[in-house]
Amino acid sequence: MQYDYDVVISFAGENRHIAEDIASKLKASGVSVFYDRYEEARLLGEDLYERLHDIYSNKARYCIMLISLHYVDKVWAKHERKSAQERALKESNPYIIPVRLDDTPVPGLPNTIAYFDLRDRSTDELIILTLQKLDKKPDNKTQPQNFFQSQQYNIPPPKIKKKFSERDKDKFYEECFKTIKAYFEQAIKQLNETKGFEADFTEMSTYRFTCKIYSNGKRVAACTIWMGNANFSGNSIGFVHEANQEFSNSTNEMLSIQVSDDALSLKAMMNMFSIVKSEQLSPLEAAEYLWNKLIERFNQRY
Repeated sequence: MQYDYDVVISFAGENRHIAEDIASKLKASGVSVFYDRYEEARLLGEDLYERLHDIYSNKARYCIMLISLHYVDKVWAKHERKSAQERALKESNPYIIPVRLDDTPVPGLPNTIAYFDLRDRSTDELIILTLQKLDKKPDNKTQPQNFFQSQQYNIPPPKIKKKFSERDKDKFYEECFKTIKAYFEQAIKQLNETKGFEADFTEMSTYRFTCKIYSNGKRVAACTIWMGNANFSGNSIGFVHEANQEFSNSTNEMLSIQVSDDALSLKAMMNMFSIVKSEQLSPLEAAEYLWNKLIERFNQRY
């Protein structure tokens, strides 16, 4: 069967930089790829709902799906995913190439599928595997010069210390807080689907929310999480084992920015005796860490 594209890429806007890297490398390798910015003129004036459904369900041999917390929540990403899954149901051969950016579960995609994990592998490796699935031989003339070298040698680049402005840090705090809030909101929703549990998620303000967990009607855990800790200088993300609590001296955990040579991360400051997965917490790792702080009190009591 003839297809318009070898590969289509489905992703959330927050992960566009990764999608663009993959698209450019596929294109340089002689692969026909659908990436929205390559098709702006063609898509202009069209009914995108119908057009994208047709593309993601009929027009390509494979769909590379960049899976993240953002991906499962975005309207257009969800539309692309459902269109791709509709196609996958019709075929016996694999159509979706799932690429993990984090551990977010995706409705309709079982964990038994072979995922490509970009957290410990490179986009160059993904390109090579995609070319193999397409039965295409890499073309030295069209590949970036460092493409094959990066597969053969593991040469560390020189570290350049990056300077982060106050605005960079403020934006990072906001990104972290949004990720934490989305994680807790999804966790509470899933908990409400678990027999024997009821849970409430309440957004008190843009940068403050509470969670309450009940087991058989009895409140067994609760927390308030906010951005901008009034008890410490500078910004931070605070956590306390109480719900609906105004700012006070009671804080069970505080996450503060940690600056490395080339990245920003969060660090747990208060509970010095607990084992933290990493001193450098990504936004998703910070969300997982605070969720574990909430449920550990329940696990200790019951």
